[in-house]
Amino acid sequence: MKYDKIVAITKEKSRKKAQVAVKQIQTMLENQERITVEALKKRTGFAKSFFYRNPEVRKALDDARSKQQMPFNSMQVIRAIEAEDEIIDLKIQITKLKMEYDKLKILEQELVEENEKLKQELKEARKNK
Repeated sequence: MKYDKIVAITKEKSRKKAQVAVKQIQTMLENQERITVEALKKRTGFAKSFFYRNPEVRKALDDARSKQQMPFNSMQVIRAIEAEDEIIDLKIQITKLKMEYDKLKILEQELVEENEKLKQELKEARKNK
């Protein structure tokens, strides 16, 4: 009987500690403070392991951290969009350069043919002299 009572008391203490921890996490989130286990440890006096081992507290901690990372993720999205715009600009530039290259290749081929034609005419002119 004593064992059951001890277990019940321990569970109740753990539940109350979890409530305190979750409340502190919410407070820090609302105040836009950086949420770390070390900061929570200082505010609550609980061991670091408590924040990792208690599933309810761990979930609240992970959720709060992911919410805090949203501005960081937003910056990543903005940077990704800017990078994508630059990639598009570079692809356009590459396409223009390829077109110019193709034109120059055609011009080169025409000049080579004209050169061969002039060489042939020069040979014929020398023979006729």
